[in-house]
Amino acid sequence: GLGKLPSIGVSWGRTMTAVARRLPPYWNDGVEVVLLNGAMNIHSSGPQTNNVAELFARAANGTATLLPVPAIFGHAATREALEHDPTIATVLERGRKVPVICFGIGALTPDSVLIQNGFVTAEEAARLKAMGIVGDILSRFIDSHGKIVDTELDSRTIGISLESCARRELSIGVAAGLAKVPPILACLRAKYVNALITDELTARRLLEIAHNE
Repeated sequence: GLGKLPSIGVSWGRTMTAVARRLPPYWNDGVEVVLLNGAMNIHSSGPQTNNVAELFARAANGTATLLPVPAIFGHAATREALEHDPTIATVLERGRKVPVICFGIGALTPDSVLIQNGFVTAEEAARLKAMGIVGDILSRFIDSHGKIVDTELDSRTIGISLESCARRELSIGVAAGLAKVPPILACLRAKYVNALITDELTARRLLEIAHNE
């Protein structure tokens, strides 16, 4: 086992909020929880989903290191400027170095938090679907093989790179439901995750597809 973790990186969203709310008290006493992607909402609808790092830290009597910027900017130049700001750069560097990361895997459906929170319009989502996009992780949209197709959109997205996910001691993807099968498969194919938390129905479907491939 990994023993006591000094730090862990997390994403935000509905699934990760659900995970955070079920953590036992003092699950990893004093841990530093680093937010891996921008999380400030443009729109707010329904329960808060962008305070995952704080919830993780609170349950462990630890500290949260936040990334207080939107997930996706209107211009790549804004993202570049902010990434060079010492405060933001420090958080991103922490996110690049944490040995354990845990993130939700999103499907490209109308209830996607990136659509619900105003980062991506319904029209943009339709365009992404036509390009072969199946979902997102860490606010980055991927095709069925885990590749980023829309480089312009990705250039406006702040957070750790997907390539860095594969270099972690433990990279945990969390997703359940048949709608999540395509993006989960994409993450597995690209080796972005080396541990998956899901439900039995989803796991059986993934195994069926893997066997047929």
